[in-house]
This record gives sequence, C-alpha cells and structure tokens, in this order.
Amino acid sequence: MAGNDRRTSRRVRWGWVLGPGLAVAIGSLTMAAPPAGPTSGDQIAATKPAAAKDASSENRATEARKWVKRLGAPEYREREAAARQLLAIGPSARPALLEGMQSADLEVRVRAWALLQEIAHSGFEARLKAFIAGDPRVEPPPGWDRFRTIVGDHQAARTLYAEMFRRDGELLSAAVSEEDSGTWIQQLNRKISEARTNQMTQMRAGVFRQDKELLALLLFLSSDQCLKDDNEAYTPIINLYSLLMYPGTDASLRDPLMLKLLDAWALGRSSGRASYYVLEILSRKQRTEAAYEVSKKILQSEDAQLSALPLAALLVAKKGDVMDLPLLERHLTDSRAFTSHHNGRIRKEPIRIQVRDVVLGAAVHLTGQKLEDYGYKHVRSDTVTVYSRYSLLFVDDVEREKALKKWHEWRKAHPKIGKS
Repeated sequence: MAGNDRRTSRRVRWGWVLGPGLAVAIGSLTMAAPPAGPTSGDQIAATKPAAAKDASSENRATEARKWVKRLGAPEYREREAAARQLLAIGPSARPALLEGMQSADLEVRVRAWALLQEIAHSGFEARLKAFIAGDPRVEPPPGWDRFRTIVGDHQAARTLYAEMFRRDGELLSAAVSEEDSGTWIQQLNRKISEARTNQMTQMRAGVFRQDKELLALLLFLSSDQCLKDDNEAYTPIINLYSLLMYPGTDASLRDPLMLKLLDAWALGRSSGRASYYVLEILSRKQRTEAAYEVSKKILQSEDAQLSALPLAALLVAKKGDVMDLPLLERHLTDSRAFTSHHNGRIRKEPIRIQVRDVVLGAAVHLTGQKLEDYGYKHVRSDTVTVYSRYSLLFVDDVEREKALKKWHEWRKAHPKIGKS
C-alpha cells in the first residue's frame, strides 16, 4: 500500500494522468479531497480574469452536482443526457463525480466512475497535444528533460515522446522517479520479451511491421538515462539485442531521431558485461561513428569484456587512423583465447584464437601493411569489420611469435607513427 501511495503522490505532483495506469490514478483520487484550484484542463484553456474564472468554476461545479444526481434517474434517456452534460462540463465535474462514487445508488457510482475515466483520458490527451505544440503553460511529461538531451527539443522529438508516453506513461514515470527499480525493470523485461515474441510471429508470417514508438521507449528505458547500474541493465540489453537483430526493427531505425537514440544508448553502455552486445548491434546496424567511439572506450578500459576486445579492435581499424595505434598496442600482450576455430583442413585440433592475434591484425591493417607478410594465411574479409575476427589466427605459437617479432621490428623502425 505504501508503494501505491508513493506512486499516487507522484501522479498528483506532476499533474499527469497516465495512460495504462488510468484506472489506478482515478481510483486513488477517491481518497483525496476535491481539488481547490483549476484542473489541468482549465490550465490549458485561455487565461481569464481570476474573479470571473473562480465564479465560472463554481458555477460549473454546482451544475455538475445537479447532473450527477440525475445519473441515477429512472429513465435511461435522462441518465444518458446527464452523462453528456457532465462530459461537456469536463474537468470541473471531477469533484461532483468523486462525490457520486460515494453514492448509495449503484447506477450513480458506476456511471460516475466511467465518466471520470473518460474525462481523465480527454484531459490527458489535451495535455499531450499542448506539450507537442510547445505550450509553456503545460508541464512536460516525466522524463522529457532527460529525453531531450539526447534528441533535442523540437516538435518531432516531442511528438515521439508523447507517443512513448501514450504507450506506457506509468512505466516511464517509474523509471525516471528512481524508486522501486526492481519492479519497473521486471516490467521492462516483460515488455521487451513481448516485443520479441511479436517480431517472431511476424517473421513466420512474412510480415514486418514498424513499431518505432515502442522501440524508442525500450531504448530510452534501458539507456543510462534511466538505468544507471550496468549490472541491472545487463538483462534488458541482452533481451533488446535479440529484438534489434530482427529485420522488423530496421525500418524504425531509418528515422534520424531513432538513430540518435540508438547511438546515445550505445555510448552510455560502453562498459560493463553488456558492452559486447551493444557493440555488436552498432556494427550490425552500420553505425560506424558510434561503433568507433564505443570501441575506443572499450580498448581504453581496464576491465573490458574479453569478447568485446577483438570486435572493438577491428572496428577501430576500420574507422580510425594511426593515432589509434596506442589503443591497440596496449593489448598486444593479451594472450587470452576468446574463441576456438574448428577446421580439420587446417589442423585436427581446435585452434585457440587469442586477443592479441586479432589486435595485431588490426594494427597491421591500420598502418597499411600486408597481413600475409605477418603470416595470416587464412584471413577472410568482412564488410562490417574489415576482416573476420575468427580468421585472424595462427596455427601455433611459432607463427604467432614470428608475427609479433616482425611487428616489434617494424615499430622500432617507425617510432613516431601514432605519437602526437
């Protein structure tokens, strides 16, 4: 109950009635005193002199109480007419409808409840439309201040955020409130899982529907703007990785706003356990500039994920220049194997590919040298990463040591390359 009270207080403070949580928001108001001042709907209306406005509000409230009583009239037509009159009065009818929900007459209670929902929904939509139009009198939806730092403050951005808020304003509000994080993260994971299921169903049917607003919501909620802890972000990002691999997301990511959102999401997740998946998404979606920046951060990190290092090295080799050599060279002593290559035509036993094997290949490429001169006999080109990281291998330690020795000799002969 305490958690519900906290959520209710947030809704009242923001002045927003949320879409999916509409019934909860209205239900919470039954325990509160009727608002003394103008409602959100009144705030959107044109400004009037204070005295006239107060008198007008009082008249509407009195009129509303009269119509609420007639919600229980014997005649159906009379009840319907009363309902239409209350809808016409709008937000000013809320106090009378709240009183009606305490009526001994079941018909009055049920109709008052339904009318409150309808009025709340119309007020919610009116506020969103005013927000999209940039009306300074309307408080933006929760989280907008964070979202606009990513995509900017203009009508297209506001329109996208309004649609995200329509999709799940309650989840958005919970995320930016930084309370009960465990609960809203669970809800986020369920939402991503549902989206993945829908994508799979569409693929089986050969249909690819664009759902840009939902994808924007998921990217924003799993970004460092909402999820500060990398460990908490791991599961949502893994699930989102699977979703983003579906072709159905490609159409959404043609939108410049969506690309800004994707890049910012990735740049904020360049460390932690999920960094490899973030980098994989950027490379698959051909976000070359963002992939380059994330790759540099990974190579600079003292605790980078093993699986992320080879991919980061090749993406730096693709986009960077010789000034990035120091980033690569600091990993030339990393003898950890990140995968095993199985090819009986090369060797019967699995070939363990080390981080430094790929890093050396990236450095050779970056300096304009030939890979075959360093003993890379099985290298395959790759449109995304220049070379396949699974083909930059040495059959044994003898080949590897020979290649590293050649690099050190070349470096000794070119000490100034890569130095500012």
